[in-house]
Amino acid sequence: MKISSLAYLTILALLAIVQAGCGGGGGGGGGAAATFSLSAAPSSLPADGTTTSTVTATFSSAVPDGTVVHFAVISGPATMSAASATTTANKASITVSSITAGVAIITATSGGVAANANAAVAFNSPGVTVTALENGVPNNVALANNADIVTIQATFPASVTTGTSVTYTATPVAIGGSNGANALFINNTNTIAVSTVGSVASTTVASGTIGGAIITASAGTLQGSVYVKFITQPTAVNVSVAVVPGGAVTTIPALGDLGYNLINTAGCIYVSNSAAALNSASGSFIAANQNTATSTTIGLINATGFTPTALPIEQLTFSITSPGLPAFAVSNTAGTITAADANGTAISPSLTAANFAVTLKFNTDTF
Repeated sequence: MKISSLAYLTILALLAIVQAGCGGGGGGGGGAAATFSLSAAPSSLPADGTTTSTVTATFSSAVPDGTVVHFAVISGPATMSAASATTTANKASITVSSITAGVAIITATSGGVAANANAAVAFNSPGVTVTALENGVPNNVALANNADIVTIQATFPASVTTGTSVTYTATPVAIGGSNGANALFINNTNTIAVSTVGSVASTTVASGTIGGAIITASAGTLQGSVYVKFITQPTAVNVSVAVVPGGAVTTIPALGDLGYNLINTAGCIYVSNSAAALNSASGSFIAANQNTATSTTIGLINATGFTPTALPIEQLTFSITSPGLPAFAVSNTAGTITAADANGTAISPSLTAANFAVTLKFNTDTF
């Protein structure tokens, strides 16, 4: 079956260009500001000495292949596969592993310049996961105002039953010019004991100081952690979008064009011409047009097609005009997601919102 998404995206692009020329909120084809950042995938894994996380340094503007990036573990348990790596297509990667549970903070430098943010990797006892949540959504960034409450949820193996005592501790991490966050639980201390319901134990945490904190949950010899950042009110956010397997779509096929609506909470304005195609989608034409205060239509066209990986395919920048940390997601409204191969044939099964992973990077998140 053929779909008209290519024509739709072309019209979108023209509208974006016209609106940009008139000073509106749309734009396309622009490049993201040059940055050098770190990411870790997965960011949580077993401390078994064999499972690894890939730590990747990504330059958003072109650097020569062979550019050297030096990595270092500045806190926590982690063994690096190498102390340095060279770039290919603006990226350099190493892997890390550990036989000890805890959170490792990894940094990197290149040409004497440090990454604009570090990577945190949680090594947990096998079968243990610890997640930071806000409004039920995974999120490890909160405002340092004592009022932005983060729920910490620890899930243990089935052998841990209802009523098991779990001790939570919050430890500040001195990094990036910060002495770490003094994260406090509901009892206004850095430690609290709670009981499991089934194999799950939950608590809440907040902080009035800027920085990072490692939140650790322990039940006997079992331990898991998550790294939470507390930041000042941001004025801008970079929104990265990846296309991932999920639901009926077990493998993401090659895409020639893609369209969807990015929805946000109130108080965000798309920065004209900030949309940029990344990684496997590099070289694609991208257009973005903020139709309403809470919805931005995005279209991406690649004449030869590209196959998405776990890495983001595009990034957009929004200014933040209201207090608080905004949320972003891909709309699942019928007809708003279109995807086709390079020949214009619709992807089947169709993509849904479950096939999009949205990552936020606030401009005050610098550690």
